[in-house]
Order: sequence, then structure tokens, then C-alpha cells
Amino acid sequence: MTEEEGKGSFAEDTDTVQYKHETRFDNGQLVDLNEKRKVPENFIMDDERSFIFLRDCFRRMRRGQVAFIKIEESRHGRIYHQINMNLQRTEEDRERMRTSVGPNIFIRVNLTNIKRNPKCDTQAPLDKKLIFYN
Repeated sequence: MTEEEGKGSFAEDTDTVQYKHETRFDNGQLVDLNEKRKVPENFIMDDERSFIFLRDCFRRMRRGQVAFIKIEESRHGRIYHQINMNLQRTEEDRERMRTSVGPNIFIRVNLTNIKRNPKCDTQAPLDKKLIFYN
């Protein structure tokens, strides 16, 4: 679901995407309270170690776009739940988390910048430069 439309071209496999994100459970609770939501992070599109679902989403996004990404349990493997479950101190807190938190994760993503890599050749013809910068 897109909250705010972006401008420019889509990210490609050779680009580095800068984005801000906020990860929440389906009941609205933050996954990580120490998450730096206002600091942009770099996502290298052709890095094999990166999350496949984020790469797929970034391919469909433009610079400045804000979107919510729904990640089902089959994609994240309950890794967010397990980490948060270990932070609960008592068995009562763990039980409350089991009953209140559903299987889905939502990430609010703000794509702040797309860095082209490789850069456009300065001696390229005008038509190639227009394609590159649009």
C-alpha cells in the first residue's frame, strides 16, 4: 500500500537505495524500540545477503515514495517474534505477547534516495543521459 507517491525512475539491480524504515507487529507495537527510524540506511540491490522481499519492493518504488510493506510469516520465519520473545522477562509477558501479536510484520518504508551505480558517463550522448537521470 502506497502512502505517498515518489518521483523519478525505479531502482535497478546495480543501485544503492537509501531508505528510512519503521518495523511493527500487526497490532501496531514496534518490533525494536532501539530502531533508528530517522536515520537513512543503505541497501545494496545486488547484494546476495540482503532480504529478497525488500529488494522486490524497492524495484517497484521511486525516490520519495512512502509505502507499507506487509510481510507474511512464510517470508520472515518468525525471526522478529523470536527476538522480541527473548526480551520478555516473565512468563506472563511472554504469554501476553503470544496472544496479542499476530504472525504478520509491517514495515513503513520511506525511500529517500537512489544512488546510481555505475554512474552515467560524462561523455555519453544526451539521449543516454536523459534516460539515466529520469
